[in-house]
Amino acid sequence: MRPRPPGIARRSEAPQHSSASCVDRDRLPVARRHEERVVLPPLDGDATQVDGGRVDGAVQDHALPPEPAHVRTRDPGRSRTARGACRVVAEAGPVAALLRARSGRRSASGGRDESGDEEERRYRTHAVTVQGAGLRFELVRVFLIGAGQVGSTILEALHSDHEITVLDTEMSRLQAVADRYDVTTHEGDGTSRRDLARAGVGSADLVLACTSRDEVNLVAGMFARREAPSATTVIRTSNVEYVELWRGGQLDVDFVVCSELETAHAISRIIGVPAARKTDVFADGQVQIVEFAVEEGASTEVTRLPLRDAKVPTDSKVAAIIGRSGTTLPGGDDVISPGDRIVVIGSPQAALEWSSLLAPNGGAVRDVVIFGAGRVGSQIARVLLEQGIGLRMIEISREQARRAAEAFPKARVYRATGFEPDFLERERIGQAQAGIFAMRDDAKNQYGATLAKVHGIPFTIAIAHEAVSEAAFDQARIDVSVNPRRVTAEEIVRFALDPRTKQVAMLEGNRYEVLDVTTRDSSRYVGTAFRDMPVHGALIGAIVRNGAAVFPHGDDVLQVGDRVIVFTEAANVPWVVEAL
Repeated sequence: MRPRPPGIARRSEAPQHSSASCVDRDRLPVARRHEERVVLPPLDGDATQVDGGRVDGAVQDHALPPEPAHVRTRDPGRSRTARGACRVVAEAGPVAALLRARSGRRSASGGRDESGDEEERRYRTHAVTVQGAGLRFELVRVFLIGAGQVGSTILEALHSDHEITVLDTEMSRLQAVADRYDVTTHEGDGTSRRDLARAGVGSADLVLACTSRDEVNLVAGMFARREAPSATTVIRTSNVEYVELWRGGQLDVDFVVCSELETAHAISRIIGVPAARKTDVFADGQVQIVEFAVEEGASTEVTRLPLRDAKVPTDSKVAAIIGRSGTTLPGGDDVISPGDRIVVIGSPQAALEWSSLLAPNGGAVRDVVIFGAGRVGSQIARVLLEQGIGLRMIEISREQARRAAEAFPKARVYRATGFEPDFLERERIGQAQAGIFAMRDDAKNQYGATLAKVHGIPFTIAIAHEAVSEAAFDQARIDVSVNPRRVTAEEIVRFALDPRTKQVAMLEGNRYEVLDVTTRDSSRYVGTAFRDMPVHGALIGAIVRNGAAVFPHGDDVLQVGDRVIVFTEAANVPWVVEAL
C-alpha cells in the first residue's frame, strides 16, 4: 500500500508512533455528482466555426456515465451519486476560440520542431494541452465550517469546481467570501446541530471543519456525521493529542489534519535540500518538487544561458521560472537568471545537485537551532531528530523548556529569549547552519531571524502565523516563511479532488499546482509520445510506472495507469485531470 503523506491520519490504519500517517486517495469515501462536459473537437482537427458563443458541431449525444468504481460511500444505496444526479453542459464560446488561436500559434511555430533540434524538443514535449480537454467533471457538495484564513484558502482552491456552503459565526467574514466567490453562506455556530441542519449540512458530500478552535471543529465534525451520515468529515486540529484520541476511536470523524505535523514535515523537507525555499515529495519520495531562489553566486552551468545549453542535472525538469515579469513554463530559449526563482521536478539526487549548483556553499544541514519550544517547535524538533540532525532549542518559558529537555534528551535546551548578544556569542549560536523561528509572535520570529543573520546563521526559516507577515518576512530577507494555516489548507483541499489525484502541492499563492494524476484508458494522450504532445497550459515533469519514477524524454510514450506528476495553473486543474 502506498504510504500516506505526513500530517493526516486515518483511524483504521494509523501507525502506533508519534508521526501521523495520512490519506490513501484511493479510499476516500466521498460521494460525487457528475457533470458531463461535451468533448470539443481535437486541437489538431478541422477548424470549427465559433459564432456568438456556440461551437458548430461540438455538441453531441452522450449517455450518462455509469457509477464510477472509485466512488465509495458507507451505504452505496444512499449515495446521491448512485441516484444519478447528472447534468450536461457545453464547453464553447471564448474557450473554443482561444483553443483555435493557440492551435494556430502551435502550427506556425512547428517548423523548428522538425529541424532536428532535440534539445529544444526536450523543453517543449513534456506538456499537455488542458484547455477544452472536455469530458466529465465531478462535482462535490462541500460544507465548509469556518471562513477564516484556512477556510478562505480552501475556498480559493475549490470554489470554481464545486458547490460550496460556508457556515461561520461572523457575518463580516461571510460577506467577504460571498463578495469574492460564488458560494452559499449561512451565519451560525458549527457546534449547534440546529444551525448545521438549517444550513443544509445533510445534503453535503464532504464536510470540512476548519475554524481556529479545535474544540469547535471536533464537535462540528461529530454533529455533521449524524446529520450527514453518508458524507466524509474532515477536521482541522493544531494539537497532536487530538490525533491520538482519534486514533483510539474516541473521535467520531473520518479524517484529522494536524497543522503542527504538517508544518513540521514541511520544514524538515526544506532543511533536507539546501537552497530550497519550498519542497514537497511525490510518489513515495521518488519525486521531489523544489522551489529554489537563484542567487548571484549560482553556477553558470545552469544560469545566464538558454536552457537547451544548460547542464541540467539528470532526471530533472525545470517546470517554471518565476521572474519579475511573471511565471513562465520554460522552453529551450528561456534563461535562468540571478534573482529568479525556479520550480524543479526531479529525483531526490537531482534536487541535491540543483542545490549545489544554485548554492555552492550550502552543503547538507546537520546543525539546527530552534527558537521556541512550544507545540510547533517541539514537533519540528521531533522530526529533525528522527533524521539525525543535531539540534539546539531556545525557550523563554521555564516550564516549556523543562518539558522540551525531558522530551528530547539528544537536544540541548536553553532557557533564554535568544535575543541577548552575549548569550548568542557565548553559546556560538551563529555557528549553526540553520535557524528555525517557531515562536507564537510573528514580530519576534522576524526580529529573531534578522538578529540571527547578523550573528552568522546563514539560513533562516520563520513561522508566519498571519498571512500578512509573509511579505514582511520576505522584505526582512528571511530565507523561508512557512504559514501553518496555508499548509493545513493545502492538505484539506486534497479531499475534494478527483480520486485519481493522489497528491497536490500549491505554489505561488495557490496560483499554480503540482498534481499526481493516474492516467485512464479513455485519455486522448495514451499512446502519444511526449514529443508529440501540444505545449499549452501544463507541464509533465515525471511519471510513475509500475511503482518506479520515470523522467520522460521525447520518445517516451504515455501509458494507461501511469501516474503523471504535472505542473499547471490552478485554474487549469479540472481540465488537466480530465485530459488524463
